[in-house]
Amino acid sequence: MKWILNLNSTASQKHPFFRGFSLVELAIALAVSGFVMGGIWVATSHSWENTRLAQLKIEMFMVVKNIRDLHTGQASFTAGDVQRVVPTLYSQDVIPGDMMRTPGVGCSTGTGCTNLELCGPGGSNCVVVANMPGGQCVYGMCADHPWGPGSLTGAIQRGSFSICGWNPGSTTSCSASVVAGATFFGIELMNLKYDTCVNVALQNIAPDAPPGLVDILINGTRTYPLTVTQAQTRCTASSTVTFVYRLAAQS
Repeated sequence: MKWILNLNSTASQKHPFFRGFSLVELAIALAVSGFVMGGIWVATSHSWENTRLAQLKIEMFMVVKNIRDLHTGQASFTAGDVQRVVPTLYSQDVIPGDMMRTPGVGCSTGTGCTNLELCGPGGSNCVVVANMPGGQCVYGMCADHPWGPGSLTGAIQRGSFSICGWNPGSTTSCSASVVAGATFFGIELMNLKYDTCVNVALQNIAPDAPPGLVDILINGTRTYPLTVTQAQTRCTASSTVTFVYRLAAQS
């Protein structure tokens, strides 16, 4: 009897040789991976931007309404510079607490009052906030919008979300606006990136935005009524946008 060796049998086959990726294949794989990760990053960025815009929308409504409620029956807005007005409004529950920066973190102080100084006798320039421990002077407090102050010195020192009395037709800013007897008030957002500036400006002229808007300033230029083209033209990489409202709610 002859035995025939089957060279094609599975048992006699050698394991096939597996080679690694070629440089071309590796480059393609890395390119696809980068494309996917880039897409995820863009989607995440848009999601965060939309979240901040929605948060700002709520904050603007709350602040505008609270300012008007506070000044019901009063002829004019609280006088004073930003470093006095913002802590005072916070103490009166006009500005939500989660918008306030931790005292002493970059916020500059008002005239005659050092940061977190205890307001004692003779501290006539100090504003005492009742719910602050120890009766602390709170000139060192400031408010920020959802994007934060960034690295801009003015936004760090005064806060990126400012409120002040306003005279119609003014082209100044809240930092320089100390208006007595004002029947209008400004809400100023500092250090906004270009796309954010455009989105914020357009969001706050929409039909569902806070009522009583009478003027908008983008980087010191009055821009009201505002068009999309104007917003795109006047916003820059680091923008300041001021919304001016009537103090009295329209009936």
